[in-house]
Formats: sequence, structure tokens, C-alpha cells
Amino acid sequence: MYDWATKNNLRINPTKTKCILIYKNSVNLELIELIGVIFNTSLSWNNHIYAAIGKGYGMLRVLWTTQYFTPFKIRMLLAKTYLIPTLFYSCEIFANCDTISNRKINVAYNNIARYNINRFDHISIYSKEMLGMSLNNFLNFRTIT
Repeated sequence: MYDWATKNNLRINPTKTKCILIYKNSVNLELIELIGVIFNTSLSWNNHIYAAIGKGYGMLRVLWTTQYFTPFKIRMLLAKTYLIPTLFYSCEIFANCDTISNRKINVAYNNIARYNINRFDHISIYSKEMLGMSLNNFLNFRTIT
């Protein structure tokens, strides 16, 4: 690992750094969680994505109870501060996930956008306002940066 890091101009603090090799069927455990990222034995990100979506919906359920009493600017701030980071934590690794997971992420994100608007308003304007760009562009941008 030290040779690889040196070759790639990375400085590693040996007192804080551990190396773990993860490959398909490398462990007998069903799931491994490291720094908040959930790995499964098939090395797909589905478990991580579903956990992030579940956390996001849990937070959203609590916030929905006060939706009609909270001003728009505060709702937008809550979405940007708590909901979006929860949903998109480590999104760089799952930006190219399978179609089903991608659809679930889109639905969860649309529900976060809907939290900020009236029930029958169209969400496209608000969803772009939350990220500053479309969801797909946001995921692509995060992946390449």
C-alpha cells in the first residue's frame, strides 16, 4: 500500500491508515460498513443506497409534520442541510448504479423536492434549485470531481 501511495503522490499517515482488501466473496459476512458506506458480498451498492433512502425518508417524515407551518426558505434550508446530504452521502461510488436503484434515488429526491412546495405544484423548478442543476448532472459532477 505504501508503494502504491508513493507512486500516486499520496501522503499517508501510518498511525491512522489501515488497508483492507475487499473483493467478491472475500468475507463470510453479508454486509460490511466502513466510514458510513455499506458494502455487500457482491460489491453492489444496493444496500448502501437503500439505507440512505431509508434514513432520508425517516427524516422527511418528521419534517412533513411541520411542513405547513415552516416558511419556504426554512424548508429549503432543511432540505439542503439535512435531507440531501443524507441521501447523497458517498454518491460518487454509486452514481452508475443499476436502473432500479437509480429510479429509487430519483423518487426519494423528488419527494424531498416535494417537501418544499405545495401539493399540486410541479417539482422540476424546485428540484433544480436545491442542487443548482438536474439530479443526473449533479451525480455526474460529483463523480468527476
